Amino acid sequence: MTATVQSKSDQERRVLLTNLSLSSRSGTETHVRDLALALQSSSFQPTIYSPVCGELADELRDEGITVVDNLDDLSFEPNLIHGHHHLEMMTALLRYPKVPGIFVCHDGEAWHDRAPRFPRILKYVAVDLRCKNRLEADLGNEADISIIHNSVDLNPVSYTHLTLPTKRIV
Repeated sequence: MTATVQSKSDQERRVLLTNLSLSSRSGTETHVRDLALALQSSSFQPTIYSPVCGELADELRDEGITVVDNLDDLSFEPNLIHGHHHLEMMTALLRYPKVPGIFVCHDGEAWHDRAPRFPRILKYVAVDLRCKNRLEADLGNEADISIIHNSVDLNPVSYTHLTLPTKRIV
């Protein structure tokens, strides 16, 4: 096996994403998939940590993205942790004590989206106003919270084959 030599800039573009599960197609699972693929196409090196891996994890591996269910399986230290879900985010932050993080809240009520208070979480992000209110309740109004709405990738959808009705449908 030959070692791959990476440039310093490649080494500085390692992003670890965390998620509760990669076994189905829930909202955060598809968000993490889309984000990892977008990062990869932008010359970042995304890696995903999820304690529950399944079909979606296998699909991401087929796309060349490293997916692990145990952080000890990684041979490098990421430069940034982009975390979803409390326990997975804290697991990554504690495993990599020098790496900063961003926490993203996707659910206004679920226990697993409770915001961790931790000094290396540099930014908290909510995907909507309800999640922002939840982060403020978890962290207080002084926390640095931004709203960044979820995105949708319409590229895989093709509408060219659809025919619109010519008559009014009642």
